Amino acid sequence: MRSCHRILPWLAASLLLATAGADTLEKTLALKLSKDFVVQEARLKAIAEELETLPLPYLREPTGTGGALSFPLESAESEFPFTFHWEEPVRIDAVALFPLRLYSQEVYDEYLFWPGSITIEAEVGGELVIIGEYKLAEALVRQSLPELIEFAPVDTRTVIIRCSDLPQHPLKQWHAAGFAEIALFSGPENLAPRAKLKDNSRQGYHVLASEFLVDGQTPLGIPELVSRSETYGFVKKHWGPQPLSEPYTLECSYSKPMQIDSVRLDPAIQHAYGQSFPLRFRIELLDAEGKVLVSDTTHQSVPLRTPGLNPYFAYFPETEAHALRLIVLEAVKPHPKALRAIALSEITSLHKGRHLPPAQKIEENFMGQKSLFVRGEPLDNAQKQMLAAVSDGLTQAGRVLPLRQWIEGLVRRRDLMDEQLNLHSAQNRTLYKVSQILIYGSLSLILLVVGSATFFIVRNRIRNRREIQGIRNQIASDLHDNVGSSLGAIILQIEQLKKKISTPQEQGRLATIHRLARESSFGLREVLNAAAPEFGRTQDIVAHMHELTGLLIGKTSYSFKADSETRGMLLEPSIRKDLLLFYKEALYNAKRHSDYSHIDIALQLEAGRMKLSIKDNGKGMETTTLNHPRSLRTLKQRAEWLSAELDIRSRLDFGTEIILIIRLRANK
Repeated sequence: MRSCHRILPWLAASLLLATAGADTLEKTLALKLSKDFVVQEARLKAIAEELETLPLPYLREPTGTGGALSFPLESAESEFPFTFHWEEPVRIDAVALFPLRLYSQEVYDEYLFWPGSITIEAEVGGELVIIGEYKLAEALVRQSLPELIEFAPVDTRTVIIRCSDLPQHPLKQWHAAGFAEIALFSGPENLAPRAKLKDNSRQGYHVLASEFLVDGQTPLGIPELVSRSETYGFVKKHWGPQPLSEPYTLECSYSKPMQIDSVRLDPAIQHAYGQSFPLRFRIELLDAEGKVLVSDTTHQSVPLRTPGLNPYFAYFPETEAHALRLIVLEAVKPHPKALRAIALSEITSLHKGRHLPPAQKIEENFMGQKSLFVRGEPLDNAQKQMLAAVSDGLTQAGRVLPLRQWIEGLVRRRDLMDEQLNLHSAQNRTLYKVSQILIYGSLSLILLVVGSATFFIVRNRIRNRREIQGIRNQIASDLHDNVGSSLGAIILQIEQLKKKISTPQEQGRLATIHRLARESSFGLREVLNAAAPEFGRTQDIVAHMHELTGLLIGKTSYSFKADSETRGMLLEPSIRKDLLLFYKEALYNAKRHSDYSHIDIALQLEAGRMKLSIKDNGKGMETTTLNHPRSLRTLKQRAEWLSAELDIRSRLDFGTEIILIIRLRANK
């Protein structure tokens, strides 16, 4: 027992620690017990650090145009090609595919029409050659992220992206293939916008036509690297009529001539989420004298659909230029109550997909007023701060990235998140095993402690019971041999003395003494039978109760009735003892307090229950006296020990009736 008292506090403390910080305890043990867990933990930390450096996609409501979707096809085995053709040979080494992000009453699914199998073919020497393949895998993380398929560089004029294993529309029977955007890279340069597309997409669907397959507007927003710092956007509000009373111009000049083949305009995401992008505009490349070398007039007369969060790319033949100029002919009014506004975040010149150094001078002309910013000069007003932000390489969310670098970062992010999930799953399995070890170890320890404690307790109880039983047997033996023998001798002497005495008065006294001696002898035998059955024997308790009635009541009139079956039922020693003591107490109370002239006693057997009724015709009790907690307390206590029902009925001048009902055990 002493060892149990030493173990139990330690066990309680261990269980408290386990419940208070189970995860910490499991992880601590896993780091100490599993080398793989340590390696996984280090790798997860490295992944978290690398994820902080990678670009983030835009995962809210889809922005920009929707992309292209094939015509409905009859079965999944059908093939659908997306064909790109250039007038002059190009060298490509990678293809990027952006999934559709559709939102309608029917369905919202990022990979709804993504083919299960994709083959990339290029025309080389007049023949089609497979240069890349892709099989759709069950990726753990998708989040609208693109796929990048890289291969050895190939020179070609035609590329076919052939789709098969086509998915079925979730509500209809037809199959289709579709992408939000396709980019074909030559190093960092995206050659897809310079290609001619075979018109085989679903014309008539304004967000799912082939013209949007290479417009640079994916649903993922601006290609950028998210950073902790932000920069100001450029916003110019306009109160005049539409179109502008005179064009708005923004000119960016470089310190030396630059080879430029494209210009990128990024919307201001904090001003109506790109909704204030110029509506009609043109972009010009200028020489040193400010003469126009080449222009992009795509949206000079045809308004641009809102780009959302996506950039706009203007493409040119490779041109050596000293400056670029943006001329805005029509500003946007996003909603009826809004002011017309021109909002940009960044203007970037590119050459073969690479970003060129920022402009040295930025000059604007708005309503006849000119503002000039020269890089390196102090920013002494808000206007110069806005002009500086137009060409600082930062959008309002982070650093502008080349398209391929952005896609590579998104693909890398997805791969790292897949690895992260797999590592977490592996760690969870290890933690589960450790938790099982802790649980079963704790249960085993608890069972060991409880079992040991139970063993010691039971052993001590058995030993104590044996010692108590030995003491009982010794006392019973002494009582049986000494007191029992003496009482027997007294009874014999009284019986012999009764034969010699003839005086009625003396005969009555001897009869009383004889009854008391017999009552004592009966009581002794009952005690011995209950405490040490081997020293006593079962007696006729009903006959003794009848005899005891005459002894206690004396010459008062009474009746005693008992069913013959009760003798065979009253065999259990504890019931016999408590019943006899209850009976004696009830008769004593009636004799002392009731002042009766007659008493009726009945002992009956009813449906496995024994009913004892003691009814006198004495003075009775008031209800308040009868209900007092101290009234007949001994009788109530005896009835409780017998697990019996006790009913006491009494009225003034009408006597008292005590009814005791005992539920007998099956001991026939």
